[in-house]
Amino acid sequence: MQKLTPKAYAIQQKMSLFHVIKAIKSGKLESKVITEEGKEVTYVLLDEKRPPLAQEPVQKQTSPEIATMKREIATLQKELLTLKREMIEMKKSLKISQA
Repeated sequence: MQKLTPKAYAIQQKMSLFHVIKAIKSGKLESKVITEEGKEVTYVLLDEKRPPLAQEPVQKQTSPEIATMKREIATLQKELLTLKREMIEMKKSLKISQA
């Protein structure tokens, strides 16, 4: 069994250190805490039989979800334009009444 620091394991597996620490805490990676020079150091234990931890693939959006989001964006853009127009009208009316 080989032992690596979480940072070395992250570099070796081309993963983020965050994902390695998360896997250690959840028990997906076997680890051991050793006291060296008065400090507790965590090591990832590598077993040749066990495959390395693979990063989970990113889930892609399905086309219906994308279409729904595009409709919502269009609706929000229309509302934004309406609010901007109302704001301009209110500013004009305030300027006239103050003069």
